Amino acid sequence: MGFLGNGGILLERAIRRKQLNISELAVALNITFKTLYNWFKRKVIDEGIIERYRKLTHIYHGPTPHSPK
Repeated sequence: MGFLGNGGILLERAIRRKQLNISELAVALNITFKTLYNWFKRKVIDEGIIERYRKLTHIYHGPTPHSPK
């Protein structure tokens, strides 16, 4: 399970907050620009997507949704 509710919005905000280039990020994630924007529209973001983004950007420093607190 991933982020629920407004996961796509949260992902987009994280990317924009870090001022990442969306086109370059899409290439680095090996997806199309359109796919990345489709992720932004999702209410639920799969944990696999979050993990790919996290590994690539190294900006998430908190616990994962399933890790112990």
